Amino acid sequence: MRRLAIILIVTLLLCPRAFAINPTTVNISVAVNQKPEIIASQPADGFIITEGMTLEISVTADDDNISDTLMYQYYINGAVEQDWTENSTFPYKLENKDIGLNSIYVKVTDGVETVPTDTVEIYVFRSSPSLPE
Repeated sequence: MRRLAIILIVTLLLCPRAFAINPTTVNISVAVNQKPEIIASQPADGFIITEGMTLEISVTADDDNISDTLMYQYYINGAVEQDWTENSTFPYKLENKDIGLNSIYVKVTDGVETVPTDTVEIYVFRSSPSLPE
Protein backbone atom coordinates (compact mmCIF):
# COMPACT_ATOMS: atom_id res chain seq x y z
CA MET A 1 0.00 0.00 0.00
CA ARG A 2 2.87 2.33 0.89
CA ARG A 3 4.51 1.53 -2.44
CA LEU A 4 1.31 2.40 -4.35
CA ALA A 5 1.02 5.74 -2.55
CA ILE A 6 4.63 6.63 -3.39
CA ILE A 7 4.15 5.74 -7.06
CA LEU A 8 0.99 7.83 -7.19
CA ILE A 9 2.68 10.87 -5.60
CA VAL A 10 5.69 10.62 -7.92
CA THR A 11 3.42 10.26 -10.94
CA LEU A 12 1.41 13.32 -9.94
CA LEU A 13 4.57 15.37 -9.37
CA LEU A 14 6.24 14.34 -12.62
CA CYS A 15 3.13 14.45 -14.86
CA PRO A 16 0.86 17.23 -13.58
CA ARG A 17 -0.53 18.00 -17.03
CA ALA A 18 -1.85 14.47 -17.48
CA PHE A 19 -4.24 14.97 -14.58
CA ALA A 20 -5.10 18.62 -15.12
CA ILE A 21 -8.74 19.55 -15.46
CA ASN A 22 -9.57 22.00 -18.21
CA PRO A 23 -12.89 23.75 -17.70
CA THR A 24 -15.17 23.48 -20.70
CA THR A 25 -18.45 25.27 -21.23
CA VAL A 26 -21.17 23.31 -22.98
CA ASN A 27 -24.45 24.92 -24.05
CA ILE A 28 -27.42 22.59 -24.35
CA SER A 29 -30.63 23.69 -26.03
CA VAL A 30 -33.79 21.86 -25.06
CA ALA A 31 -36.94 22.37 -27.09
CA VAL A 32 -39.98 22.06 -24.87
CA ASN A 33 -42.99 20.72 -26.74
CA GLN A 34 -46.19 22.71 -26.60
CA LYS A 35 -49.40 20.78 -27.25
CA PRO A 36 -51.57 21.86 -30.19
CA GLU A 37 -54.31 24.36 -29.45
CA ILE A 38 -57.77 24.01 -30.99
CA ILE A 39 -58.89 27.45 -32.15
CA ALA A 40 -62.15 26.57 -33.93
CA SER A 41 -64.04 23.64 -35.41
CA GLN A 42 -67.03 23.08 -37.66
CA PRO A 43 -69.83 22.05 -37.78
CA ALA A 44 -71.40 23.72 -34.78
CA ASP A 45 -73.20 21.72 -32.12
CA GLY A 46 -76.84 21.21 -33.15
CA PHE A 47 -76.13 21.50 -36.88
CA ILE A 48 -78.91 20.08 -39.08
CA ILE A 49 -78.28 18.60 -42.52
CA THR A 50 -79.96 16.23 -44.97
CA GLU A 51 -78.82 12.77 -46.05
CA GLY A 52 -77.07 12.76 -49.42
CA MET A 53 -75.34 16.06 -48.69
CA THR A 54 -71.65 16.40 -47.89
CA LEU A 55 -70.77 17.53 -44.38
CA GLU A 56 -67.58 19.60 -44.19
CA ILE A 57 -65.80 18.86 -40.91
CA SER A 58 -62.97 21.32 -40.28
CA VAL A 59 -60.59 22.25 -37.51
CA THR A 60 -58.39 25.28 -37.06
CA ALA A 61 -55.48 24.46 -34.76
CA ASP A 62 -52.16 26.06 -33.88
CA ASP A 63 -48.92 24.91 -32.29
CA ASP A 64 -46.28 27.15 -30.72
CA ASN A 65 -43.60 24.79 -32.05
CA ILE A 66 -43.56 26.09 -35.62
CA SER A 67 -41.55 23.11 -36.89
CA ASP A 68 -44.30 20.67 -35.83
CA THR A 69 -46.62 19.25 -38.48
CA LEU A 70 -50.17 18.94 -37.24
CA MET A 71 -52.12 15.79 -38.07
CA TYR A 72 -55.88 15.27 -37.79
CA GLN A 73 -58.03 12.18 -37.12
CA TYR A 74 -61.80 12.39 -37.68
CA TYR A 75 -64.40 10.48 -35.62
CA ILE A 76 -68.11 10.02 -36.27
CA ASN A 77 -70.14 8.20 -33.61
CA GLY A 78 -66.95 7.03 -31.91
CA ALA A 79 -65.46 5.36 -35.00
CA VAL A 80 -62.50 6.65 -37.01
CA GLU A 81 -63.84 7.86 -40.37
CA GLN A 82 -60.55 9.39 -41.55
CA ASP A 83 -57.25 8.24 -40.09
CA TRP A 84 -54.33 10.61 -39.44
CA THR A 85 -53.94 13.14 -42.22
CA GLU A 86 -52.45 16.61 -42.65
CA ASN A 87 -55.80 17.81 -44.03
CA SER A 88 -57.60 20.02 -41.54
CA THR A 89 -60.85 19.58 -43.48
CA PHE A 90 -62.69 16.31 -44.08
CA PRO A 91 -65.68 16.09 -46.45
CA TYR A 92 -68.07 13.37 -45.27
CA LYS A 93 -70.86 12.19 -47.59
CA LEU A 94 -73.96 11.54 -45.49
CA GLU A 95 -75.75 8.27 -46.23
CA ASN A 96 -78.91 6.53 -45.09
CA LYS A 97 -77.03 4.99 -42.13
CA ASP A 98 -76.32 8.52 -40.85
CA ILE A 99 -79.98 9.53 -40.48
CA GLY A 100 -80.61 10.69 -36.92
CA LEU A 101 -78.32 12.05 -34.23
CA ASN A 102 -74.55 11.79 -34.83
CA SER A 103 -71.61 12.80 -32.65
CA ILE A 104 -68.44 14.20 -34.21
CA TYR A 105 -65.02 15.08 -32.87
CA VAL A 106 -61.49 15.40 -34.20
CA LYS A 107 -58.14 14.62 -32.60
CA VAL A 108 -55.16 16.83 -33.40
CA THR A 109 -51.55 15.80 -32.78
CA ASP A 110 -48.15 17.38 -33.23
CA GLY A 111 -46.51 13.95 -33.07
CA VAL A 112 -45.90 14.24 -29.32
CA GLU A 113 -49.16 15.34 -27.74
CA THR A 114 -52.74 14.74 -28.91
CA VAL A 115 -55.75 16.91 -28.08
CA PRO A 116 -59.42 16.35 -29.01
CA THR A 117 -61.96 18.92 -30.08
CA ASP A 118 -65.20 19.15 -28.14
CA THR A 119 -67.75 16.59 -29.30
CA VAL A 120 -70.60 18.12 -31.29
CA GLU A 121 -73.90 16.53 -32.20
CA ILE A 122 -75.50 16.99 -35.59
CA TYR A 123 -78.85 15.78 -36.81
CA VAL A 124 -79.23 14.23 -40.25
CA PHE A 125 -82.72 14.29 -41.80
CA ARG A 126 -83.93 11.82 -44.39
CA SER A 127 -84.01 13.41 -47.83
CA SER A 128 -87.40 13.91 -49.44
CA PRO A 129 -88.24 11.40 -52.13
CA SER A 130 -88.31 12.70 -55.67
CA LEU A 131 -91.84 12.83 -57.01
CA PRO A 132 -92.45 11.98 -60.63
CA GLU A 133 -93.53 14.89 -62.78
